[in-house]
Amino acid sequence: MPTSLRILGSAAACAVLALSAPAALAAEVADAHAGLPGPGVVGQIFGPGMFNAAVAQTFTAEHSGAVSRLTLSAGWFSNPPPGLQASLVLLDGLGLPAATLASASLTNPVSNSGEFLTTPVIFDFTGTGAKVTAGAQYAVVLNASACCGGVSLAPGDGYLGGRGLVQSDSGIWSDIIGSDLVFQLYVNEAASVPPPRKGPVSKDDCKGNGWKAFSSPSFRNQGLCVAYTNHN
Repeated sequence: MPTSLRILGSAAACAVLALSAPAALAAEVADAHAGLPGPGVVGQIFGPGMFNAAVAQTFTAEHSGAVSRLTLSAGWFSNPPPGLQASLVLLDGLGLPAATLASASLTNPVSNSGEFLTTPVIFDFTGTGAKVTAGAQYAVVLNASACCGGVSLAPGDGYLGGRGLVQSDSGIWSDIIGSDLVFQLYVNEAASVPPPRKGPVSKDDCKGNGWKAFSSPSFRNQGLCVAYTNHN
C-alpha cells in the first residue's frame, strides 16, 4: 500500500474512534435529604392570609448537575385543594431565601388532608435549567396558591446541611426550631469522560512517517513512536 494511503487510513481510523467515543451521560443521583415520611412526624400549615405564608428548607448540594426532581411530604387542608409550588432559590448573605432559580408546580396535590404526613409528592424540575454545585447552599421554598397547604417536618434537627424556615405574612423568615422539612433532592450528575488520547494508539499509527504527525507527545523517529504504543 502506498505510504500516503497508509497515513490517510490511520487518520481515518482515529476519526472513527473520536466519533464513536461515548458522550458524557447524565445519571440521576440522590442528593441532599432530611427525614423520612412516616408515623411520628409533625406538620406545618401555611398559605396566603395565614400567619405562616410559606415554608422553606435550606440545604447543601452534594453533587453538581441539573436538578431533576424534588420529593416533599406535602398536602392540603382545604377543599378545593390549592396548587403547590416548589422553588429552588439562592440564599442571601444571611442564609435566607433570595433569588429564584426555577420552580415546579403541582395542581392536584395529595387528595386527603391527613395523607401529607406520610405521602411524598414529586415536583419535576426536568427542563427548568435549575443547576446546583456541590458544596454550595440553596433553599427549597414551598408556596400554596390558596389556604391551606401542609408539609411534614422531621423533628430532632438532625440535618446538618441546612435548616427549616417559615415565612410570616409580612415576609419575615425565621427558623422552625428543632425541625427540618422532610425532603429528598435528585440531581442529574454528568458522568466524567477521560480526555481523548493525543498520542498514537497502535504501531500502525507510527508507520509510513505517521510518527511525524504527533506533537504531544512528539517523536524523533518511528522506533520511539512504536515504543510509546507498547507502553501506553
